[in-house]
Amino acid sequence: MRTVIVHRADKITGPYEGRVALQDQGVAQGGLIDTPQGDWYAYLFRDYGAVGRIPYLVPVKWEDGWPVLGVDGKVPDTLSLPASRGLIPGIIASDEFHRRPGDPALPLAWQWNHNPDESNWSLPSVPASCG
Repeated sequence: MRTVIVHRADKITGPYEGRVALQDQGVAQGGLIDTPQGDWYAYLFRDYGAVGRIPYLVPVKWEDGWPVLGVDGKVPDTLSLPASRGLIPGIIASDEFHRRPGDPALPLAWQWNHNPDESNWSLPSVPASCG
């Protein structure tokens, strides 16, 4: 299972000591984030087969100079966070597929597991009864 291991040292040249910080659901590989409000999170990923790498935001607290990831050693199913006001306010978005001239073919909420093969999709070919 993918695992988050952290290392620390008093100086950049070491010596370093390490420990397991999280081992749950294969969520791993990422970095630490601190907010202006002083909250800490780990931004990690979970490999989910054909779906690709799913991002996870995991709460972090500090104990004895070590980051402790998760809640009771587990990745929480939900977090109580304010709504995003960024470029993509949510991963899931409603789309009626009606575009005005000059609009991009697909909005930023759309994502691809790999570079899309443009020959495999088309908005103009959607039957009128579907839109």
